[in-house]
Order: sequence, then structure tokens, then C-alpha cells
Amino acid sequence: LLLARTLYALGEHKSSLEVVQSINQSNPKREARQIIAKNYAAQEDWSKALSYLRKLLSEAQEIEMLNLAARCYLNLDQPHKALPLLQKSLKLNPQQQTIKDLKEKTKKQLK
Repeated sequence: LLLARTLYALGEHKSSLEVVQSINQSNPKREARQIIAKNYAAQEDWSKALSYLRKLLSEAQEIEMLNLAARCYLNLDQPHKALPLLQKSLKLNPQQQTIKDLKEKTKKQLK
């Protein structure tokens, strides 16, 4: 997982995915699914990222995953699905100015 995280940080998303998917197949772990979702989002494959994020969010509500899922929905032109995630994220940590701004932009988009 350390190698997959390092490759992700270096912007080597395809290589990171190869490493982490082999780990996830042999021994599925939450952290592996997080890295997979981040890699797909970095490659702007929003649908694949969401497939992993939905599983992650069904298990626990982490701010980083909530925000990433919301961004995926926004990029897929689904603001009605993004808004509740942004609201939940801000409930957990109201000090996220970027997410506050994104929430307001999303609200305007829904009007």
C-alpha cells in the first residue's frame, strides 16, 4: 500500500492502480479502496471512482471521501447527489472554506 500511495502522490496513477488493485484482489482493505478511488478521480474517471466511494461511504463517513464523492457527482453533472454529501462533510468539519464555497455554488446550480 505504501508503494501505491507513493505512486499516487507522484502522479503515477496507472502504476498506482496496478499495484493497489492486485493488493485489493488478494486482501481487500478499506485503505486500498480509498487509494483506488483517488486514482480513478485523478484520472477523471468519475463513475469508477464513485463505485469505490459508495462502498467506502456505506461503511463510514470520512470527510475526505465525502468531498471526493461530491466532486465526482458534480463532474458527472449530478449536483442533487453532491449537495447532501457536502452538507454532511460540513457538519463534520464546518471550517472547510473550499467546501462551503462549493456547497453554495452547488445550491445555485440546483436553482
